[in-house]
Amino acid sequence: MVKRAVRSVGWLVVILVGTVASALHHVGTPKGRAALCAELQSQLSATVEGTLTLRCERVEADHVELRNVRLTSPEGTTLAR
Repeated sequence: MVKRAVRSVGWLVVILVGTVASALHHVGTPKGRAALCAELQSQLSATVEGTLTLRCERVEADHVELRNVRLTSPEGTTLAR
């Protein structure tokens, strides 16, 4: 019984490590970067009134470099660039 539980936990760790490694690898691809950027823009836009636009320049495991970030008021006035 204990042996089976240890084996199950071992497989769980292998699956989690594999999933994280795969995610980090695919974030570096153009499609992965586009998906991450779209999700980032969606999440950030939900926290502000108006419109937030951005472009992901570089995505790495420990940071994201953004370019062309613009915050526009609901009336269309540019608030930050």
